[in-house]
Amino acid sequence: MPALASPVFTSNLQAGRPGNYNFGFVARNEYTGRIGYTPVTKRNPYWEIKVDGTQIGGGEYNKTTTLDRVIVDTGTTLLMLPDEHVDAYYDQVEGARFSPSWAAYLFPCDATLPDWTFGLGDYRGKVPGRYVRYNQVNETHCFGGIQSSAGIPFAIFGAALLKAQFAVFDYVEADREGAAKGLASRISR
Repeated sequence: MPALASPVFTSNLQAGRPGNYNFGFVARNEYTGRIGYTPVTKRNPYWEIKVDGTQIGGGEYNKTTTLDRVIVDTGTTLLMLPDEHVDAYYDQVEGARFSPSWAAYLFPCDATLPDWTFGLGDYRGKVPGRYVRYNQVNETHCFGGIQSSAGIPFAIFGAALLKAQFAVFDYVEADREGAAKGLASRISR
């Protein structure tokens, strides 16, 4: 980091097209609005944050559905959440079911998926439902981009979420992470 103009890097992942990482600067033309920040609760090699609340689809934003330990990880594909969050999400998807053979939720590929929203302070980041359609597993069913974090003590915000956010990992303010809506929708630190 000492060789960079500023000790920061950004993740600008995209759905269905190439994204990019920038080192040493935050490109203003890669996001809209302002970047909302939240404290990093631990940086141990992970960037760990707390989420203030969540919302599924057009439902009410719920400040009681906090996620106390969330790792923001550009190397993880899925959005991995505690079982109660995953179950609540797929309860809103007609035909969704947990598949023991896949150890994951599957749903009819033609299903309408609700958006999933998270809060960092006063910032609300949205993962469009179409980003939750991860992969088709057979002629009729798809694998969801939101899955269980069972067995690990934290949730993970992976590429399924980061493709909808602009992420800034900021060493200048070593203990903060935030989010901004990217031009294609994006998260920050």
